[in-house]
Amino acid sequence: MNITTPQSTDKQSRRRRRGRIARRTGVIAAAVIAAAVITVAIIPSPINAIAWSPAAAPTPGDDRSLSDPETVTEAVVHAEFLAFDADGALYAGDETGSIFKTTFDADDEPVSTTVFATTDGRPNGLAFAPDGTLYVADIEKGLLSVDTEGQVTTLVDRDSSAKVLQANEVVVTRQGQVYFTDTTTYPSVSLIEVLEHRPHGRLLHYDPTTGSTEVVMTDLYFANGVTLTSSEDSVLVVETYSYDILRYWLSGPRAGEQEVFAQNLGGFADNITTNADGTFFVGMFTERVPLVDALHGTPWLKNTMAKIPEDVLNGMSAPTGTGVVVQLGPDGQVLRTLADPDGDTFGITTAVQRDGWLYLGTAPGGSGGIHRVMLGTASAE
Repeated sequence: MNITTPQSTDKQSRRRRRGRIARRTGVIAAAVIAAAVITVAIIPSPINAIAWSPAAAPTPGDDRSLSDPETVTEAVVHAEFLAFDADGALYAGDETGSIFKTTFDADDEPVSTTVFATTDGRPNGLAFAPDGTLYVADIEKGLLSVDTEGQVTTLVDRDSSAKVLQANEVVVTRQGQVYFTDTTTYPSVSLIEVLEHRPHGRLLHYDPTTGSTEVVMTDLYFANGVTLTSSEDSVLVVETYSYDILRYWLSGPRAGEQEVFAQNLGGFADNITTNADGTFFVGMFTERVPLVDALHGTPWLKNTMAKIPEDVLNGMSAPTGTGVVVQLGPDGQVLRTLADPDGDTFGITTAVQRDGWLYLGTAPGGSGGIHRVMLGTASAE
């Protein structure tokens, strides 16, 4: 006997409705997925990627030398680069378009931070010339100079014969000659360029005595940080997207030649600074992204990935919560890796040594403010 009550009928009706809804939802979901796949297949890729096989990343250590840093100032949002003048004052630009000046007392304690100049752009690289002129590599404005009163002058920009699109970092020789990087022809920093893995960067030389600019190096994979060796016989340029640093010889029997100075770095290197002992500090914006390294061997897949909305893609390359600085020897070999796994300072772009301190700057996406740690707390690997 089959006895059906009103209550059981209601339950069966609800089940049937849920079943119909589930089937409709499944059909809709399948249609959306199919449409997305078809759309991705039809849309042309914005890049024409090439295959590349990066070496396996070095194994991260367990160093904590950068943990618990001291705050120098929080007035600077993100200090892409740091430079000291002859009197020991610290200068840094940030994404607000301002260049800040921090002074210190006799005990090397920070006293005040004030706005020294404004570029109305995005001042990244800073370098003082022997005559006190501050040269600025501004991502939006080009190569600038700033006098001791904070007056800004444009030297090389997008309208000049050199057509500089993204002036990034700058260094000045003891004779006052200026070298700076023009990072890429892309309009902005993007993971799409990482996936493409084609060279778009340059190194340029500006002669302040003649006002002329010449291209020194081309076909660089995201030309970023730049510095001089202690003898100034060569200039070093960071190629962020190929995990290496190139050397360009300025003098001697190899003048005009270039070679790999350091390779297979453990992350996306940003800036490089020269120490009094001839070694170098390299700020690592973030560690390597395993997925990106794996994708490099399959161009068609990279071309497909590049169709994903850029804001989603760029999230893949956001800095990890670990701050990393690498010290290189005069021969380019890694001497030690300093780290902050606690995430007090991360997204590090610059590390500058001065009077026993290591000063740390960061870029947007990383921690804010300028910090420093005593180098005595850093243990060699």
